[in-house]
Amino acid sequence: MNKVIAISGPPGSGKTSLMFELSKRIPGAFMDYDNYQNITEHSARGISSWMQEGADYSDFVIPALAEDLRRLKTGESVIEPDTDREIAPQDHIFFETPLGREHKETGRLIDVLVWIDVPLDVALARNIKAFNELFLSHDHLKQLKDDLGWLDTYLANYLQHTRAMLISQRQKIKKTSDIIIDGETTLELMTDQFIGVLSLS
Repeated sequence: MNKVIAISGPPGSGKTSLMFELSKRIPGAFMDYDNYQNITEHSARGISSWMQEGADYSDFVIPALAEDLRRLKTGESVIEPDTDREIAPQDHIFFETPLGREHKETGRLIDVLVWIDVPLDVALARNIKAFNELFLSHDHLKQLKDDLGWLDTYLANYLQHTRAMLISQRQKIKKTSDIIIDGETTLELMTDQFIGVLSLS
């Protein structure tokens, strides 16, 4: 049976960059939670209510994701819904997910859980920098004003709701992780550490 290696961390920790780098160095199937459901699609108010009710990650019902992960693990190909990309089964299935083992449907299929540990202020700065690079590519002043309005709402929601959710995520998922990687190092060092610990070279 194929091995599922899940990669978790806050937004801005480097999960996607690490997955991309791994894809160049290791034969494997690569699967992304965001191509099935994006947690940010839920309203800030909804996330806040969910947090107050105990933040049960299994409340996110994504049956297609769990089924596709199971099929890959048992040797069947799947089609990723958001991209229409066919994912062929491999010995190693790299699964990018913000939910770790806390999401029962997918968590029970994870063989190894990797947490990318990075301070939330660093992760937030990385996200804002990425947003800013996009905004600076826009020439129209109205578009730039709309961009800044969106960023203002993003930061307000971060302070009121998102930060608490990310603190909870770190507390819950990090403690059940098999491997913890320093997300403040370079991408090359992160990749080398990942490969070395898992003996995938």
